[in-house]
Parts: sequence; structure tokens; C-alpha cells
Amino acid sequence: RVAPALPNYGARVGFVVLAGVAMAFFAEMAEAIWWREPLSRQLVAAGYDVGAWLVAGLVLAKFALPSATRSAA
Repeated sequence: RVAPALPNYGARVGFVVLAGVAMAFFAEMAEAIWWREPLSRQLVAAGYDVGAWLVAGLVLAKFALPSATRSAA
């Protein structure tokens, strides 16, 4: 389980955003290579994806609490 290793809100948000950055890099930069899309378009799309993951991380981090915190809340 990941939640015990991420004890506070900022760490949980950062984890989700890091996953979003990795996803955006691999998903969007692949299109620049394979479909020869302009890099500027891919960077905008990657920024949008990271922003979406940031919003999701803000929401998920509020509810995904470590077990000790969940029982105390």
C-alpha cells in the first residue's frame, strides 16, 4: 500500500502529479515522434494532462488517507 508512505496532503498530491507527469511525457511525446505532430502542440497537451492530474490529485489526496489517520478521523 502506498498511503502509509505518504503521510500528509502535499505528499499525496505530489505522488499523483508525478504520475501525471510520467503519463503526459510517455503519452504525448510519443505522438510527436510517431505522428510527427508539432512539439508545441504536444507540450500544450502535456500541460493540460498534468493540470488534469493535479486537480485529480487535490481531490484524491483529500480522501486517500493512511490507515492510522483514517481511524483517528
